[in-house]
Amino acid sequence: MKINFKDKKLLAFDLDGTLTLSKSKIKKKMKRLLLNLNNFYFIFIIGGGRKKEIERQIEELRDYVFLGAVSGTRIYKKGKLILKEKNMTKKQIELIKRNLKFYLKSLKINFKTFGRRIDFRGSQLTFSFLGIKAPLEEKLKFSKLDEKIKIRKKLIYYMRKRLKNIDSSIGGLTSVDFNLKNQNKGSMILKLAKFLGIEKREILFFGDKIFPYGNDYSVFKKGIECILVKNPEETFKILKKIYGYFKNNN
Repeated sequence: MKINFKDKKLLAFDLDGTLTLSKSKIKKKMKRLLLNLNNFYFIFIIGGGRKKEIERQIEELRDYVFLGAVSGTRIYKKGKLILKEKNMTKKQIELIKRNLKFYLKSLKINFKTFGRRIDFRGSQLTFSFLGIKAPLEEKLKFSKLDEKIKIRKKLIYYMRKRLKNIDSSIGGLTSVDFNLKNQNKGSMILKLAKFLGIEKREILFFGDKIFPYGNDYSVFKKGIECILVKNPEETFKILKKIYGYFKNNN
């Protein structure tokens, strides 16, 4: 893979599936590598969860990188909120819930659930088929089934036809994220870049869901250069090559 990284100034990352496993802490070797790269780039880590949830995953990195909570709609640096998007209205939330209820009634599959299935995060509503406390083993089983019969894609198709001002996308292993139009990873990366005085061509994004219906696809649609990865290990290998260049040329 030929990577255009020499003229980049901002490296942006999806969190779960790209830098670490679902809702897990980033491995020490990945943290060390990101801290080293932070000497050469601005680093922006974007997760679907709230600030505290992401801080738990990235640990000491929170003091060095830009943290994008709730799919980037809340951007922090050293704990301070620097950019924020508006919240959904009660009417929009109820509309999502009502249509979700109708769709789920039509499904002929019942899933064992772990905790509540709907998690409202202000600017985003996330629906998890297995519930927010589902263990990783169960999530992986669901993900394999979803690859075969496209459960989440069918839900997104259903919702997009009915909710014109609300976008939906595949998130994590079992979830579907609902956001207001133009409040997504792609738009928030560009807003941070503008805040930092960085041009679009100077951004490089890493994600594991850069495909139609995926919650990283908005970045590609904004014309930002992207690298699709299969898992955190692949991300680590690519970043190691990038850091190796700087280490050998400084």
